[in-house]
Amino acid sequence: MLNTLIGIVIVVVMVVIVGIIITFFSKTSEAIQYDDEPPPVDVEEEESLKMFKVAEVKCAATCKDARKKYIYDGIEDCIAANSLAGGDKLCNYGCLGLGTCVRACGFDAISIKDGLAFIDHKKCTACGKCIEACPKHVIGLVPKIKGVSVFCNSKNKGELVKQICSCGCTGCGECEKVCPEKVIHIEDNLAVIDKEGCSSCGECIDKCPQTIILWD
Repeated sequence: MLNTLIGIVIVVVMVVIVGIIITFFSKTSEAIQYDDEPPPVDVEEEESLKMFKVAEVKCAATCKDARKKYIYDGIEDCIAANSLAGGDKLCNYGCLGLGTCVRACGFDAISIKDGLAFIDHKKCTACGKCIEACPKHVIGLVPKIKGVSVFCNSKNKGELVKQICSCGCTGCGECEKVCPEKVIHIEDNLAVIDKEGCSSCGECIDKCPQTIILWD
């Protein structure tokens, strides 16, 4: 009789334990379950965004493109050159090409070619050091999406741009007119492209009279 009671108690205890385990895993499963997609990433978190962005130099003016106001013969440093009337280039928005960003980059992702900084997107980690180092604020983070970009940073009016740079954006608006996705707008005399909405059709590249819109 005693053995029978012990057996019944053991069975009851096991049933209760199994019930608790099933309830626990059921609630856990409900907590992590979502419809068709994972929960959206919090785009406000800077660390999360880094894996989706790269640094880009918003200037394409090499030595032959940008006219100069004087001959700079100082130390190879953009901050030093910028302290002298904003640098040697007539355009106050362009890359000075003296390598301050190169020295700030810890990933060997930036090089200077013909007076202009170039960033290797394969090496760039979007750490932002080059952005902090640039006195001209000509480097910015852009979505890591293959497409087109406006490689100019000038806010000058078109007539002045033509006088001081052979490849600067004049804000003519031709790219805005032909964009089928309507993601190009002129802001402060400069064409701005919403890369996330761009379909990479290339219409703006063909239409740009300054050839300043290029493939990334």
